[in-house]
Amino acid sequence: MESLSRPVPQRIAHYRSEADRLRRMAQAEPIGAIQAELLAVARQYQQLADGLKTGAPFTDEDPY
Repeated sequence: MESLSRPVPQRIAHYRSEADRLRRMAQAEPIGAIQAELLAVARQYQQLADGLKTGAPFTDEDPY
């Protein structure tokens, strides 16, 4: 995977950018179930970014 070879700060920025993009997509999505899934994936990307920054392990539990 290409992003794994990037430096950590670049990966953090990429994951945050993806989380923001997915949140914007969710705001524009009229179907509630799809909106919820987009937000769930956005939270996972945010968790990845936060975990890389703090060194915390990634889990599939929703911390938000």
